[in-house]
Amino acid sequence: MSFFEPKEIEVSKVIGDCLNFHCQHEKRSDVHGGTVSREVNRSYRLPDDLDRNTIKSHLMQNGVLRVTAKKRH
Repeated sequence: MSFFEPKEIEVSKVIGDCLNFHCQHEKRSDVHGGTVSREVNRSYRLPDDLDRNTIKSHLMQNGVLRVTAKKRH
């Protein structure tokens, strides 16, 4: 996720047993005089014992998107 700014990352709601991410930024000029555009879609299956209401995400300074949640009791 290091190519994206926080405003360009959407952590979608849970659909079924999957958590979906969508990242996109518009064309930008690169250092070589060209343009770059990126789009990423990812889907991750969630464990059955996860409390889906506690899912939180945070984009860290090193570009890692950290997703946390609590287990269901």
